[in-house]
Amino acid sequence: MKKHTFLIALFAFVISLSACSSQKWLAVDASVDTEQLLREKFPKLYSKVNAKEIVIDKVEQQLDKNGEMKYRVTYSHKDDDDDFNLLWQTIYMPMLLGD
Repeated sequence: MKKHTFLIALFAFVISLSACSSQKWLAVDASVDTEQLLREKFPKLYSKVNAKEIVIDKVEQQLDKNGEMKYRVTYSHKDDDDDFNLLWQTIYMPMLLGD
């Protein structure tokens, strides 16, 4: 009896994992023009990319339950003051805190 319960539990676990994996985000393939995608679907991000305020790190796609393609964009802010931030964190802040 324990063996049957274990097999049923294992089967339910495998089914639940396969349901979760069907909703994974996948990287956009080379056939998708990312610039056009940003222009049409993410106009605010597109303007920031053109102004060189942000850098696009990753563009992903997912098929939703209705059969429509959804897109997700990961980006980071382009910071020209990286040297100043490094100096602040390593030299100035410890001096102020007395460390």
